[in-house]
Amino acid sequence: MSLTHRQLCEIGAKFLKRPESANGHGCHFTIIEAACYGENPDVFGVRHGSDNRHGVGTFLLEAKTSRSDFLADRAKPHRVDPGQGMGKY
Repeated sequence: MSLTHRQLCEIGAKFLKRPESANGHGCHFTIIEAACYGENPDVFGVRHGSDNRHGVGTFLLEAKTSRSDFLADRAKPHRVDPGQGMGKY
């Protein structure tokens, strides 16, 4: 059984929201397939608060359903120059 792109994104969003105590990232909220200018992340998460020891910031996940999609991603402008992309992690 193969997963759809949307199913992979939903798994990623749950992973980002999972508490750090459960080996997750502890994001307070996530957005799936947010449309924005330039980079369009599959899952975007934000962790905020005053506890800087755990890397307060933003997280970006890309879901890939095929090897060819994975390889094509290397040529995107924000992969060549990460300063053009979004997300701290």
